[in-house]
Amino acid sequence: MKSIFPWSETVLIESGDVDFNHSIRASTINRLIQEIAWKHAMALGVGYDNHAFRDLSWVLVRLEFEITGSLPQWGEHVIIHTQPTGIETLYALREFYLEVQTSDGPREFCRGTSSWVMVHNTSRKIIKPQGMIDSLVHPDCKPLYNRAALKISFQNSDLEWENRGIVVPGYNDIDVNDHVNNCSYLSWILDSLPREHFESYTFSRIALNYITETHWGNSVSRYNGILSRTETSLETGHALSFSPTHPAKAVCLGKIFWKIRE
Repeated sequence: MKSIFPWSETVLIESGDVDFNHSIRASTINRLIQEIAWKHAMALGVGYDNHAFRDLSWVLVRLEFEITGSLPQWGEHVIIHTQPTGIETLYALREFYLEVQTSDGPREFCRGTSSWVMVHNTSRKIIKPQGMIDSLVHPDCKPLYNRAALKISFQNSDLEWENRGIVVPGYNDIDVNDHVNNCSYLSWILDSLPREHFESYTFSRIALNYITETHWGNSVSRYNGILSRTETSLETGHALSFSPTHPAKAVCLGKIFWKIRE
């Protein structure tokens, strides 16, 4: 994989990275994906440490990752690989491939894809990434996906929404761009589900669309609904919204696919 995904990093899964089953949290995977994307961007010279990019920010707009093997446990080492894979209109595409180190060598457990836009920090206008990204795609790059991350939309008939309360972003949610970090959105969604849900199900695929910025002190309502259910699986829909009465004006939409915990 290293010839296809030339940037990789190994991290130790610590106690704060796992849930009550000692398995890596979905929010930890989200964080690892975000961090390696930022580090690789800096290594490629298109990150914040490059003076030419001080007025620009990479903003994640879509993320999708799927679980392809047993989840890593507390104390294991995870290898994260990443690679820009091209451009779709205004979106710069980036994929991820995650492995857990075992005594028999690395074993894949997750892969994903993401879509990013470059935004001018003052005007908030989206900057076309073509001239900055085309030359960064590895010549031997063979994308894992033949598509971009899932675009999410819900029709009124898709599900009956359940309001799961309000979140007010604070100190721990705000990142270096002075808005809510994308990892907080997934944490808010997962925290809206009861313990019994996680005792019965484990996540198998997560898709998130980040629609607008959220800032310190904003009031964000959490809405959940069931899209489909079988004897062995469940698909849930999620909306984070500025509206306290209906999931309109969504700041983030999500779909999570679950399977029965063995």
